[in-house]
Amino acid sequence: MVVTRIARLGVAAGLLAALFNLPSSIAQAAERIGSAEKIVNQVTGRIGKARAVRLAVGKSVHRGEQIRSQPESSAEFVFKDQTRLAVGANASVYLDEFVYAGAGKSNKIILNAVKGAFRFASGKAGSKSYSIRTPTSTVGVRGTMFDGYIGPDGSAFIVLLNGEVEVCNHGGACVQLTDPCECALVQPDGRIQGARRPNQQILQGTSPGAAVPFLLGQDKLNPKMQTPTRVARNCLGGLSSSPTTTGRTNFSSSSGRGDGEGANGLGTGGANGGSNGGGNAGGNGGGAGTNGGGTGGLN
Repeated sequence: MVVTRIARLGVAAGLLAALFNLPSSIAQAAERIGSAEKIVNQVTGRIGKARAVRLAVGKSVHRGEQIRSQPESSAEFVFKDQTRLAVGANASVYLDEFVYAGAGKSNKIILNAVKGAFRFASGKAGSKSYSIRTPTSTVGVRGTMFDGYIGPDGSAFIVLLNGEVEVCNHGGACVQLTDPCECALVQPDGRIQGARRPNQQILQGTSPGAAVPFLLGQDKLNPKMQTPTRVARNCLGGLSSSPTTTGRTNFSSSSGRGDGEGANGLGTGGANGGSNGGGNAGGNGGGAGTNGGGTGGLN
């Protein structure tokens, strides 16, 4: 009988060791990191290979959890450091890492946006603590609110609402977004395009309702997730332009950025060469980058 008890204890200990030694174990994934503030229709959470659970207002979300929304569904979440996240319809986001020890301490917050639209507002953790990953890019946050959309092909579209973000492809080429409504598109092949505000050309056929649903329906968001009305209107103003009258600039290098003001646009090129793009169409005017950047209008 003593032998049997020892054997049982050994099996139990082995199971516990296996449980806690797995990097993405259930114990880690079950760590509560925030809760749902608003749920519209059907939104689920799933930890590892466990069964997806339908989320409700007040329900906890956890480290390692996958958040998925169905058609005509959306959700808002608030995390331990007051970071906020909204997801639109048909979206998928993983809450990969969330280590918050307090303001001014070492923190690490990583989200993996896989599909659909989302809005992110950083919280109390230091700016270097945040990283939002997509299939084609990484977004570094500098005390910020921004909208994102991940297309079916993995392309990532980012619109800055306040603060500053750095959008980088997986090859290391980056662009800084520093003014409200500036946006960037990272294509599946790594090419980065930027514009002063969203327009039909940079959206490349994606409907505004899919790409920027939160700009179109801010009144449905928690006030803490809303950008000023004037900013929202300015960001949406470019969507009334036709593709032939909207300038575009490609950012080709992370090693520098040359800017020049034109009559109706801002031309930008990477230090290693920039690209050509929509100079006259963008408004007769993007200037040339200072170190050889190409001409182009950011409309």
